[in-house]
Amino acid sequence: MTKKLSYADGTGFKVEFGSLIIGDGIETLVDDTWYAVKSVKASGSALPTNLEAKYVFRGDAGIVPEVGDDVYPITLTELCDIQNWSMDFSKDEIEVTTLCDLLKNYLAGRSDLSGTLEGITTLGITDEADGFITKFIDKVKQVADLSSVTLTKANNTKIFLKLDINKENQVGDTEVHATYFMPVIITSFTAGVNNGEAQTFTSAFRTASNDFLVPHLYENEQPIT
Repeated sequence: MTKKLSYADGTGFKVEFGSLIIGDGIETLVDDTWYAVKSVKASGSALPTNLEAKYVFRGDAGIVPEVGDDVYPITLTELCDIQNWSMDFSKDEIEVTTLCDLLKNYLAGRSDLSGTLEGITTLGITDEADGFITKFIDKVKQVADLSSVTLTKANNTKIFLKLDINKENQVGDTEVHATYFMPVIITSFTAGVNNGEAQTFTSAFRTASNDFLVPHLYENEQPIT
């Protein structure tokens, strides 16, 4: 079967990693939980077949990681200040034309991935310590009695995104759950006020190197029972 996707099928999440679970052949994984692979036992792994390091999978209590099967549990927080997201995939164009060629010839180089997040500026989300604003400027928050402040320093640490193109377990949906996982750095933040309109923002991102994930498209069959 096939399914043509619409805006209603998509959403976005921030990904956070828990403490590393070191496989011991005893401790089970948790039902309905995401995991990122750090390492796979060379022979006799208990993880889903063909998995490699830096990819994700859905776990359940029937999986008991063996020694050598090390995974990070994943917690997801929906990006409820986001309205739209987009991604741009491209490759370098390397010209290899010679004098003997009638037409220009090219080779494909390394892949590049960039994107944009667009949303409504939302106090309590966009301005929080792990939000988009504090990727660029410091934040001072003073308590009601004026006796103290909380100072959040700007940081340009990478974030991890899960961007769904077909959400999980939609009513009546028998197609695959499809989503992108990727590590990114936020490279810009644009916001403003326009008369008669919601306050919106736009943030650009690019993929970033890390020890947890490589960018990939994940799919699994639905529904998950």
